[in-house]
Amino acid sequence: AVYAASEGLRTLVLDNMGPGGQAGASARIENYAGFPAGISGHDLSMRTYVQALKFGATFSAPHVVAEIKCLPDGLHEVHTVDGLVVKTKTVIIASGVSYRTLGVSGLTNLHGSGVYYAATQIEAMLCQDRPVHIIGAGNSAGQAAMYLSKFTEKVNLVVRGNNLQKSMSTYLSERVVSNPRITVRLTTELRGVEGTACLEKVHLEDTATGQTTIEESCGIFIFIGATPCTDFLGNDIHKDEKGFVVTGGDLVASGKWPRQDRAPQPLETSCPGIFVAGDCRSRTTKRVAFAVGDGASAVTCVHDFLGTYT
Repeated sequence: AVYAASEGLRTLVLDNMGPGGQAGASARIENYAGFPAGISGHDLSMRTYVQALKFGATFSAPHVVAEIKCLPDGLHEVHTVDGLVVKTKTVIIASGVSYRTLGVSGLTNLHGSGVYYAATQIEAMLCQDRPVHIIGAGNSAGQAAMYLSKFTEKVNLVVRGNNLQKSMSTYLSERVVSNPRITVRLTTELRGVEGTACLEKVHLEDTATGQTTIEESCGIFIFIGATPCTDFLGNDIHKDEKGFVVTGGDLVASGKWPRQDRAPQPLETSCPGIFVAGDCRSRTTKRVAFAVGDGASAVTCVHDFLGTYT
């Protein structure tokens, strides 16, 4: 929206919640250019939202998109669940991803009462000076561990694999390992929880030894990846086996590009004139900077498609 509106495109954003997405729930982002002291995902999202408004983008929320129709005349219709229909020449899908959950009995009942999918100051204050368990091994989990360590000296990072560096940035994994308030639990998985009104205990299994322990916990913070929010897309838009939208040269290789007169734009989907950016796109690096760059590239593709680049 920032790049589209600032480059003269009439820009409408339909969102089912508001700005932020998965990045908005990140406690602290420290490797995004321009913020050497770091910035919370919420603050970064709200600054970007205000910036898009400044350039003239229109935001409409809450709207859940039911489907996108590729019309025979080359136009597209975006249909929302509440009956809104928008006809447009181009669409950029930036629907992101949704959090994965663990199939552990009792987690759903404790959601918001000790089971969390974000680590903000609100959750941190609720768990102050009490033990917490973070499930995951990616950057979001590492950032949450570092942030929560400011509020309690009993932070447990529960990692299913045997190597933290495989999925976490080097700078962050080094900070996590060297933080005396964080205990990294490799080859460990959550097997159960205890608590009625709120979380009280967790059951952990060391999969290397088979040993199970029961520990007190004030909060479980789950950061185990995400699935693409692309279920609303029909068969006209090709997706890979995991549901991520395929674009550009990968479409040609898969035989799903319908045009013979030209090649697809780098971020163009199998429906000409519809583009995709960010985490819901196939073969992306799940980083904020990558998503921002993807958004700018998608706008470039739109300009090339419309012939409006000067």
